[in-house]
Amino acid sequence: KDKGYKNFTVSLDSPAKNFSSYTWNEVVNQYGIRESPGLLPDFDIQPKSLSEDEKAVLDHIVKDCSFKNDAYLLDSYASEATRSTIVDAFMVGAMHFYKSGMYLAQQRQMSGMRGHGEVDFAVLDRIHQNQVLGVTEVKKDDHVQGLAQNMVQLDVAVQQKKRKRTEEEDEDSGERPPVRFNSYGIVTDSVKWTLVAGTLDEDDNLEFRTKEIPGTLGLKEGEECMRKD
Repeated sequence: KDKGYKNFTVSLDSPAKNFSSYTWNEVVNQYGIRESPGLLPDFDIQPKSLSEDEKAVLDHIVKDCSFKNDAYLLDSYASEATRSTIVDAFMVGAMHFYKSGMYLAQQRQMSGMRGHGEVDFAVLDRIHQNQVLGVTEVKKDDHVQGLAQNMVQLDVAVQQKKRKRTEEEDEDSGERPPVRFNSYGIVTDSVKWTLVAGTLDEDDNLEFRTKEIPGTLGLKEGEECMRKD
């Protein structure tokens, strides 16, 4: 006899918290990291020598930013939308050499167990649609909060990669060697730029590393300052 019971499904991918609402203290408690962003492990990434083609693209970016500086008032009080034009110039230029395997998306929706919301700029691979890099734009003096937001986004990105791999293993009915899942981020207000790396191992240990790009983007000082570092 039917007792009136009904089946229901609980989805773990229906998060209530928006990425932008995360604070640094919440991220510290969530991931068990040290209380100061400056104490995070260093992201060991080194600058590379540029080819002639890469130098030409960089010159194009610098000129584009210089034109924008002439047209907009790019000072410390500039709006987020105005600053975004500078970030866009760098992201479009950087994608020039990777467009065959990846593409750039703005305001891309992302959702996972830790949170949901829009990623300001997302670089995705064309085959699996995995997020390779996510950019978080921040307002003046909100860099630490932006770092917290970006770290949660990286958590969601690596968890999605792991889930896809698990689904592929189930379809193949075979085991694969252990692998580390990586995703990368940038936190910027168009002047200060911080690189972030998130790595998840097979035991679900998640590690974050950061690297602040030395120097600043000195639009007020002209093109030569923009080429430094």
